[in-house]
Amino acid sequence: MRAKASFRTSLLAVGIAMGCAASAWAQSYPARPIRIIVPYPAGGVLDTLTRAISEHARAALGQPWIIENRMGASEALGLQACATAEPDGYTFCPVTAEALSVTPHFDPKLAERYKSLVPVTQFVSADGVIYAHPSLKANSLREVVDYAKAHPTELSYSSWGAGTSPHLLFEWVKKTNNIEILHVPHRGSAEAVNEVIAGRLPLSYVAVGFVMPQIRAGNLKPLAVIGNERSAMLPDTPALGELGIPFPYKGAWFGMMAPEGTPIELRERIAAVVKEALNKPELRTRFLDPQGYKAVGSRPDEFAAHIKTEFESGAEIMRLTGIKAP
Repeated sequence: MRAKASFRTSLLAVGIAMGCAASAWAQSYPARPIRIIVPYPAGGVLDTLTRAISEHARAALGQPWIIENRMGASEALGLQACATAEPDGYTFCPVTAEALSVTPHFDPKLAERYKSLVPVTQFVSADGVIYAHPSLKANSLREVVDYAKAHPTELSYSSWGAGTSPHLLFEWVKKTNNIEILHVPHRGSAEAVNEVIAGRLPLSYVAVGFVMPQIRAGNLKPLAVIGNERSAMLPDTPALGELGIPFPYKGAWFGMMAPEGTPIELRERIAAVVKEALNKPELRTRFLDPQGYKAVGSRPDEFAAHIKTEFESGAEIMRLTGIKAP
């Protein structure tokens, strides 16, 4: 009995020692800069959001976030690099809704490259807007449909790749209205927007805040916002819901993932730092509010639940659009 008691005591002591060591390790984290792999080019929606948060994360962590833009294959190249990195808490990757909710259904082989990633936190959600070049002879989505029916080979739209939100939206519009609009993919959201501003393409879709300066300047015109309610940034632009257009996607969201095996305490630490940054009045007034972002800052378990729900919605979108991987 004494031997068993002594053994249990030894195990308890070892457990306490390991717990203390882990706690001390977490408290000393981070000891060096943290690599953030952004799977899109610099200057795009996801990149600018991540960089804005990183400014505040540096102060909270005492170490900078080193942004590495690694674009290609609809986020897969950058996310794969993140998924295969050492899970030591020094590599993370921001991600869009499409990569986690749509690509697994649209192109399972592509999503296989990064499916091992684990959740850290949801950054924000955002309203989305369908917009056009001012020269387009249509001032609403209904008029776009009518124009496409009357001119079946004239309209086109820009996106930042197959399976991205503009691609899903316009393919859904095409299928549900039996019209043709040519898909022209680009490398990132900034490039897709610039093509419409320049008048080389007439249509696209993106987060509202990303194009508000161009809308205010008259370089772009809004046609409709995604979801059931109007955006506070575009109170005169109707929502798809009020137009009776039942598109399942309700708007964009962005978050952060980590390589599988990254300790939960480190993921929770990063999530807490992000939430703290998102709640700072300076970040809200300077960046989030002007861009139309709604701060979230969830815990890893909360983000995991959100991903699960969005994954199921993605399956429904794919069923309705019927699009296939190229």
